[in-house]
Amino acid sequence: MLAAQQLKPQAVTLAEARGIRCVEVDLAVLRGEREPDLVLF
Repeated sequence: MLAAQQLKPQAVTLAEARGIRCVEVDLAVLRGEREPDLVLF
């Protein structure tokens, strides 16, 4: 698994071609500095 604040499309394509999942994370939410954007779907 590849986790980063921001992923470029080329990096995602290369990683997924090699079987690696990509996830973008919001560090401000993880640190508790701001509330997450709530989304149903």
